[in-house]
Formats: sequence, C-alpha cells, structure tokens
Amino acid sequence: MVATIANVVFTILGAYPLARPRFFARKFFMAVFVFTMFFWGGLVPFFVIVNKLGLYNTRWALVAPYLIETWNLVICRTFFQGMPEELYESAKIDGANELRILWKITTPLSKQIIAILALFYGISNWNGWFGAVLLIANSKLHPLQVYLRNVLLAGSSAEAMMSWAQMGRAALLSTLQLKYALIVIASVPIILVYPFVQRYFEKGVLLGSLKG
Repeated sequence: MVATIANVVFTILGAYPLARPRFFARKFFMAVFVFTMFFWGGLVPFFVIVNKLGLYNTRWALVAPYLIETWNLVICRTFFQGMPEELYESAKIDGANELRILWKITTPLSKQIIAILALFYGISNWNGWFGAVLLIANSKLHPLQVYLRNVLLAGSSAEAMMSWAQMGRAALLSTLQLKYALIVIASVPIILVYPFVQRYFEKGVLLGSLKG
C-alpha cells in the first residue's frame, strides 16, 4: 500500500511539469526518462547504488528504487496534456501557483489516470518478488510472493525427486492443495480491488493515449 501510494504520487509529480508547455526543460527530461526504457546500467550497478544509499536489507529497498515506472509516467503526462489549457490560464489569473493548480484542478480531474496508475503499480508491487530476493537478506522482511515462490519451488523439487509411489497419494495431494491454496490467497487482494477501478480502466487508457 505504501509503495503504491508513493508510486502514484511521484509519478504525478513527475508527469505534471513534463506536460506543461512553459517548462523549458521538459523535452530534455522526457528524453532522459525515455532513455531509461531502452538502456539500463545492469544488475550489479543497481545493487551497488541501493547498497550505498543504505537501503539494502530494508523494506525501503522495494520502494525507493521503483518509485517511477517510465511507461506509466508517459501515460500520465499524455493524460495531463489533454486537459484544456484554459483551466490553467484561469487559475493563473486568479493567482494560483503550479502546486495549487496541480492539487486543486489537475488532480480532481484525473481520477481515471490515477485509478490506472494505482492498478498498474498495485499489481506490480503485489506480484514482485525478484527485488525482494535481490535486495533483502532478512527473510522476515520478505513479501508474501517470495514465500509463495519458495513453496512452489520446494514443492516442484520434491515432486521431481520423488515418484508417485514414494510420496504417496495423500502426500502428493496435500502438496498440490497447499500450492493452489497459496496461489488463490495471493490473488484475492487484486481480485477484490479490481472491480472498484474497472470503470476507470478503459477510459483512462484511451484518454492517456490520445496524444504522443
């Protein structure tokens, strides 16, 4: 929950200035963000940076390095660009600064894209396990998906090493039931949340793709 909220907030804060035509450096920063979609420094430099920042083996290692997903930033920026410029000009005449415009005008009119971002980031954070395995050594801090992965791998290894006769019918069925039960439990939160954002999903994606 904390990670998803942070993702949405920082994505909006990053997308808003990039959508404003008067921001002189918006093309430069947009090029920098897009560059990261195609080129990456690699796993080792990423690990070293996280370690140097003191985030290794903390829950913040799963939040800070993944604050903004570039593709979501592009969609959010495109959505903001589709808003009428007259709204911003009217607010400027009334003396509102950019932060007030973002909070009082842009955000209330952006429910669709906020729902999309929350859904995308929520699913990504809930299903993510690789970052936890890489950046968190303390098993007590691991998210549910890491435990699910370990159980599935352990069950698969046991099944591969032992035949049906060796394990016994009851033992094999018990292992399979445990695996399927964990999969269902891990899917429940997303299933419960999705109906509340479904009505925004299609409209938000379409609105976010009107401009390049």
